[in-house]
Amino acid sequence: MALPFRPAYVEGGGTASTRHYVVKSGESFVEGAPLTINAGEVDELDTDDVTLIVGVAGAADESAFGYDMGDSDGAVVTGRANTAPVFVAGRDVVFIGQLSNGTTSLVVPDAANVGTAYGVIRQSDGSWTVDEADTTNDVVTVIGFKTQGPECSDAYGLVYFKFLQSTLYA
Repeated sequence: MALPFRPAYVEGGGTASTRHYVVKSGESFVEGAPLTINAGEVDELDTDDVTLIVGVAGAADESAFGYDMGDSDGAVVTGRANTAPVFVAGRDVVFIGQLSNGTTSLVVPDAANVGTAYGVIRQSDGSWTVDEADTTNDVVTVIGFKTQGPECSDAYGLVYFKFLQSTLYA
């Protein structure tokens, strides 16, 4: 499983903004999934329609506080909306994630990746990676990489990326 997308830093300082959104009925996603918004509800990105990206999931679907019956006192609550925390993607927010060459394997990033726009891809386990093999459905631009350090799992590095402004939800 690839590491989840998460905010790395905000250019100019500060921290990434987090908001809770209602999840579209029937949606299921993991922490770090890129999310789009439609009629005020979020759902997982469709890689063939890369517009209205609001950010990345700060937690898995149906895991918000109080949503799981294990968190409740046993009272039945009807009409409760399933919400998810979202790290909002803005033009100054830099995210971090892993790089793959499609759905098969993670790859080690290098200087050739910096400045290149790529698509993102959902792996079979539900995790997401920046897809080095997809330069058609551009969603992100790689702005840097890291190949050493404790967070570089399985000997694969990490890429720092920004969502393209043209894909962002206003």
